[in-house]
Order: sequence, then C-alpha cells, then structure tokens
Amino acid sequence: MQSKNKFVIIVMCLMLIFFNSLWLFSSSISNSPIMSKTTAKQSSAASSEAAELKLKNEIMKVLLNRNVDIKTADRLSDIYSAIPDSIRSIIMDIHYIESRYDSTAVSKTGDFGLGQINIKVWKEPKDSLLCADYNTQSTIDKYIKALALSRNNKYVALSFYNGCSAYVKQYEKLWNEKIDVEQIRTLRRSCL
Repeated sequence: MQSKNKFVIIVMCLMLIFFNSLWLFSSSISNSPIMSKTTAKQSSAASSEAAELKLKNEIMKVLLNRNVDIKTADRLSDIYSAIPDSIRSIIMDIHYIESRYDSTAVSKTGDFGLGQINIKVWKEPKDSLLCADYNTQSTIDKYIKALALSRNNKYVALSFYNGCSAYVKQYEKLWNEKIDVEQIRTLRRSCL
C-alpha cells in the first residue's frame, strides 16, 4: 500500500514538472514576435467584435424603447450599425418619425418605406423603396444632400428632406427641445 502511494506521488510530481515545462514553453512561444502579431490581431478582432456587439445592443435598446418588435429591431440593428456614427441617430429618428420603423409603410401621397421616400419626386422604384436596406441608403443620400443644401443645419435639412418646415415640429418631443418653425422657414429660404 505504501509503495502504491509513493508511486502515485512520483507520477503526480512528474506530471507537475511536465505541465510546468509545457506552460513555460508555450509562454515563451506566445512572447515571440510572430505569436505577438497573431495575438494582437486576434485581440484587435475580438475588441472590434465586442464594440460592434455593444453598438448593436445600444441600437436594439433604442428600437425596443420605441416599441419596435424584437424581430424588426434585430434586423434594423444590423442595418443601422453600418451607418456612420455622425448620422446614425438622425437617420433612425427620420425613420421613426416617417414610418415608425415600418419598412412596408405606404402613404396616401406615394411615400414608401422606412424613410417615406416619394416615388413621384425621387423617381425610385417602389419595390426597392420597400426594401429596408435600399430605403435606408436612399434616406441617407437624401438627408446628406439636404444637409449640404442647408449649410449643415439639421433642422433646415429635415425640412428639405420632407419638403415642409412645419414637419420639423414633429421632432420636438423626440429630441426634447423647442423648435422654432418660423426660424426654420427663414433659414430655409436663405439657403435657396
């Protein structure tokens, strides 16, 4: 019995020495320049994935707080996460005000999709405008053009986007700020 215990102790010591050596060997390899570059790339990729996941979760939270169903919120979070940070929230707000995030929304005046793009004015295919990806890109394009025309005034840009200064008033509650429609009209006229 005692020789069996000695044998177990010897085996355990040998295993400990083996695993300790293996650990030392693997840590020396991971500190080599080749492994450091690989590890840095993996770390950077993991960090990027974590940031992307955090962004999608933040977008999901906004959408769910605005009573968007989970399936639609999940689909739209993929689309919105690809939009540049500088305009993401305004595009999401436009879609909220225009269609309440309904990609199949059609108005009586011929406005289609998330951004309620008018097919008569913009001459875009109806079927394409009902596609969330296409409509989002179209919304971005039109908003950026309106922003340039408005000399980077988001309120005036929104009035150009929709074609009406009074329309901007709808953003008051969403942004929790007072919007002066008369001032927007004046600024809008000075941009034309």
